[in-house]
Amino acid sequence: MPGGKLSAVGTDGHRLATITKSIEGMIAEEKKMIVPKKAAAELRKVLDKTDTDIRMTLSRNHVLFTIGDIQFLTRLIEGTYPNYEQVIPSANDKRMIVNRAAFSQALRRVSLMAKDKTNAVKMEVDDNKVIVASSNPDMGEATDEVATQYTGEKIVLGLNARYLIEIIDVMSSENVMLDMQGALHPVLIRDEQDADYRCVIMPMRI
Repeated sequence: MPGGKLSAVGTDGHRLATITKSIEGMIAEEKKMIVPKKAAAELRKVLDKTDTDIRMTLSRNHVLFTIGDIQFLTRLIEGTYPNYEQVIPSANDKRMIVNRAAFSQALRRVSLMAKDKTNAVKMEVDDNKVIVASSNPDMGEATDEVATQYTGEKIVLGLNARYLIEIIDVMSSENVMLDMQGALHPVLIRDEQDADYRCVIMPMRI
């Protein structure tokens, strides 16, 4: 239908991060499908190099993406995609607004000391600042601080730095918003200027 939206959902294999994004386009009817992760990654490489509109042609088991002179065919995964709406928190009452570039740089610096397998960093949010820290028995410790807009109760949680960096680096606005509730509750991450871009990341025990 003209003016419809295509909703794209991404999740990693351990359900630690979920991303939803609505894209303006024209669709004939609603259709749900699961595209293999590897195919989506290859498609992204093509899309990063062009601004050409995409045409999607669906069959029962395949989807064909046509981008200019390029045709990209992939087999669909059978089954039903998990109900991602269930994991998007609606009761998070603590909001942190932070400069996206400064936050990303702090995460990159601190994550150098994080353990390779978990990429875990500790994030302490309190009184208009966020302190990001990591430690590694073999390498040492790292700490960085970034100014934020936050006046709520102090909160400390552990997050996967790689997931956070990947989420915020593709945003376009100056600031990123993190809605939190508790140390082990899902964190909702949003682009300040794009209400259709929502990401959920699960904290880790630290």
